[in-house]
Amino acid sequence: MAGRTRDASGGEIVFTGSGYPAQVHVTVTNGSGTAIDDGDYKTDGGVLSFAENLSFADTYQIRVDGQFALTVTTN
Repeated sequence: MAGRTRDASGGEIVFTGSGYPAQVHVTVTNGSGTAIDDGDYKTDGGVLSFAENLSFADTYQIRVDGQFALTVTTN
């Protein structure tokens, strides 16, 4: 499964990845391990795309279906 991020203004990060099933569970945690997003997302033909507001300086982990996908560090 491939993924990438795109920077957007105001601390919003867009994650896009392909090769996923019709529905996935996404968990985003901050540096202290607190989940800031923990929900199910539907994909479009296996393409997952969602935005997160990561405006506070921290290191965030994104997991898809319990598997590590990405670490994002903001300043």
